[in-house]
Amino acid sequence: GVKWKVVPNAVGIVLLLCGVAVPLLAAWLVYVRTEMAFAEHSQAACSSAEPMQPAGGPLQRATGFDTRSPCWATGFAVTRGRHYRIVFAVTAPWRDSTIAADPRGFGLERMPASGFVATVLRRSITDPWLRPMLKIEMPSKSLLGSPIHGLNVVETSSGSATYYVAEFEAGEDGNVVLFVNDALKPAGDKEYFYANNAGGADVCMEQIVRDGRPPRQPSCLDPVQR
Repeated sequence: GVKWKVVPNAVGIVLLLCGVAVPLLAAWLVYVRTEMAFAEHSQAACSSAEPMQPAGGPLQRATGFDTRSPCWATGFAVTRGRHYRIVFAVTAPWRDSTIAADPRGFGLERMPASGFVATVLRRSITDPWLRPMLKIEMPSKSLLGSPIHGLNVVETSSGSATYYVAEFEAGEDGNVVLFVNDALKPAGDKEYFYANNAGGADVCMEQIVRDGRPPRQPSCLDPVQR
């Protein structure tokens, strides 16, 4: 009958379209992620345009970190191979559009359906949404680009206040800039996906020594305890 002619033909057309669409989509994804990686590790996606700072003291503080900024200059400087602890004191509640968050970030399960598409454009595929990311701007450009650290923060408290703490080893000498992990347009307005974020924090960073002993209370919290 007619259906035995129409159905196989329709299935064939669908399979043909899928056979064309899937490779094109895969090629587009590779292109987009390659373009983003190049922009991220160069100065194209994030450059504070600040002169190189001398290596900071044992304790460095900055106020006014804004989750809407795709590239926030801290004024901090780090030295390659040294270990640091960074503390976020939230000054305004964090959210991504209508999704409440904090510096620990959140997973794809809390995103609407459009979030699955936006994940392709997320600056770090492996880190959660809104997790703080730390980029080290080097005094001279490198073929490997500027090191970027995803900050795996944990919640802690001092008195009645809540803080978010992470540690990292500096991959290079240079200035520290911060941003939260969000989608980034491969070209054009870098703040496009950041505009619907909300929230801020004051930031403190201290150099630490890893000698096998139990970690001590962050010095950044000392003023809170006095």
